[in-house]
Amino acid sequence: MPDLSIRAAAAQLGISHTALRKRIGHGRVTWPPSSLAALQAEWEANKDVAQQQRGTAKSTSAPSALRPALPPGIPTQAVSNAREAALKVEERALKIAQKKGMLLDAARVNAYIGGMILRAAEVLDRLPDELADRLAQMSDPVACKELLRSELARARFELAEYRA
Repeated sequence: MPDLSIRAAAAQLGISHTALRKRIGHGRVTWPPSSLAALQAEWEANKDVAQQQRGTAKSTSAPSALRPALPPGIPTQAVSNAREAALKVEERALKIAQKKGMLLDAARVNAYIGGMILRAAEVLDRLPDELADRLAQMSDPVACKELLRSELARARFELAEYRA
C-alpha cells in the first residue's frame, strides 16, 4: 500500500495522524504497511494503556469548560444537599419512633437476653438432679417420657414468666 498517505491511513483507522506519525517515528509501526489490516494489527499490538487513559475524550462545551473540574470523590452541591435532606428525614423518623416508645436501648436488651439465658441454664441444669432418682425407679419408658415432658413444660413455663 505505498500510495496511502499517513493522513489517509489514520483517518481509515479512526486515529489522529500525529499519533500515527509518532509511532512511525519511534519504530512501533512500520511504514509503509503491507495492508491496512496489518497496520491496524500493529497499532492494536503497540497500544499504551496509560496513553489511552490520559487521552480520553474531554467535553469542550462552554459551560463545562468554564467550570473547574472536581477531583473524584468530592460531591457536587446538589448531591450534598440531597444527602443532608435524607439524613434530616431519617433523624426525624428516629425521633418520632423514640417518642412512641418503639426504640429500645441496646444495652438493656442485651442485659435482658443475657439474664434469660442464665435463667434457662439454671432451669435446665436443675433437671438431672430433680429427676435422677425418680427416673431410676421407673421401668416403664412411656412413664419416663411423660415425666420428662411434664418437667420440660414446667421449665418452659418458668422461662416464659422471666422478669429481669
